[in-house]
Parts: sequence; C-alpha cells; structure tokens
Amino acid sequence: MRCVACSSIGGIALCSLLVLLGAVGHSDDPPVSTITTAAGGEPLRVTGLPRTDEFTKLEYRYFVWNDGNGWHLRTTTQKALRKFEGTITSSHDPFGKLRPIGLESNGKHKDLWEVDEGRKTIRFTIWTAKKFDGFDFDLPNNPDATLTFDLKIDGKDRPRHVFVGRALQTPAALPLVVPAAP
Repeated sequence: MRCVACSSIGGIALCSLLVLLGAVGHSDDPPVSTITTAAGGEPLRVTGLPRTDEFTKLEYRYFVWNDGNGWHLRTTTQKALRKFEGTITSSHDPFGKLRPIGLESNGKHKDLWEVDEGRKTIRFTIWTAKKFDGFDFDLPNNPDATLTFDLKIDGKDRPRHVFVGRALQTPAALPLVVPAAP
C-alpha cells in the first residue's frame, strides 16, 4: 500500500524522514508489539522461580515465570475460593506440552483448560482456594515471538495481583505481553 505523502518527490523525502524517525509507517510494515512494563515503568524480568513463601502468603494472586523448564502459571489464594480465567496467546509458534498442576476435572468447581487447534492459544478457568493451581507449558525459543497473558480474577483485570518472575514485579496493565524467549 502506498503512503499518500510519498506521491511526490518532496513527499518521498519527507515520508522517508518520518519513517526513519518512527513517526509514521506504511500498512505493509509488520506490527510492532508492545511489551508490558512493570508498574514502576522498568522492564519486566520474567525469569526465575518466585520465592516459594510468596505462593501462599498473599491473599489471591497469579504468578508467571520462565526458567530452564519452560513457562509456568500459578494461581493461589489464602482463604476464599476465587475464579482465575484467561488466555495465553503465542504470536508466532505453537505451544508444546501443557502440564496441569493441581487442576481438578471433577466436582462442583472443576477446572477447565484447552489449547486451540493451531496450538497458539491456551484458554483456562481455574478455581482456587487455600492452595496453588496452574500449569506449565513449552514454547520454541523464538526471539521474535511474544506471549500475551490476558488474566482475570473473578472476571476483572487485576494487574496488582499478577506477579512476574523471581523479582515478583507487577505489570503496569493487562494484558501482559512479554518476549516468548526471555
């Protein structure tokens, strides 16, 4: 697709300068993903297992991290039953293995999880009370790919209840978008 500003010689020079400065782009340009920052504006560090004492110390939380064993998502509550639901979407590559951790497929509040046909989206509903639940998953190490975590607790975005990596950073906003190969 042609940029209207590029239709004259002077316009071509102006358009080239604006593209170099990042002010405009052409519709043919690849989409630029926005990587989520921490609540304080610094980059999120997704690597490393969160401190294990934090899993049950906090009222209700998500934990998301990456390590040598792949990606991990956990939910936890101190007391009350909470509904954790969402999607995890890969921008490029299909998910490998998905391993449920503490998820129940029976009972009044059974946990649900599924991977779409293309294996690029995981959908889940996890009911958690007084413990931790979640799953682990694999993804190819692609430096161009991102993961988008659209996470809800009791039907609401709660970024202050999402903790990322060993540093337990909270995202500035949801959905959480992070490099798939940190």
